[in-house]
Amino acid sequence: MLRRLLIISFALLIAIAGLSYETLSAEQKKTEQKQKDKKSEETYKLKLSDPFLAKTMTYYLNIRSALVKGDNRGARVNAEQFVKAAKSTISDSDKEKSAKEKDKVATQTNIMKAAMPIADSQTGMTEARAVFGTLGDMIVDYISRIAPQSDSKQLKVYYCDISKHYWVETTDEKMANPFLGRDNPDCGEIKPGAPEPTAPGKDPFLKCEPKKK
Repeated sequence: MLRRLLIISFALLIAIAGLSYETLSAEQKKTEQKQKDKKSEETYKLKLSDPFLAKTMTYYLNIRSALVKGDNRGARVNAEQFVKAAKSTISDSDKEKSAKEKDKVATQTNIMKAAMPIADSQTGMTEARAVFGTLGDMIVDYISRIAPQSDSKQLKVYYCDISKHYWVETTDEKMANPFLGRDNPDCGEIKPGAPEPTAPGKDPFLKCEPKKK
């Protein structure tokens, strides 16, 4: 009887130890992943006066950097933060708002919604890059029409003739095309001004092919 109790006690101790190890391993993996996510984020020297851009631009730039590297998780994590930051600056009330202010809020809301698919875990790299093209076009439009001129001077607008989309970088960064990634990072030209909207369902990036070497 005593022997049986000892065997049962020993088995319980092994089971408890196993569960503790699994819990510790899971927590360790989470910690390691958080550290990796943090390393994927970059710091930008921006002093933007527009509240919407001030809160979202760092995450937008991190999404771009992740897409250049082909880092799907990095793009997703920063897209999640982009959506949260955008949501925190958008006012829900339309009371006593001018037509200009309503347009501003509507544009911010559309930008936030455009980023949502990138935050979806089911979105692959090709689709994320296509969505980022639309997001970039909308942000360039916002910068050119709504944001103060002092903000636009801190940013560079690029255009990819292959994907037919715009993207934004800081004035300190070396150009890197997020639509073609490492296959063709040098494709693009500085082309300030508001973009022409892409027809829904006709995103040219979906037909985009990397430049042959």
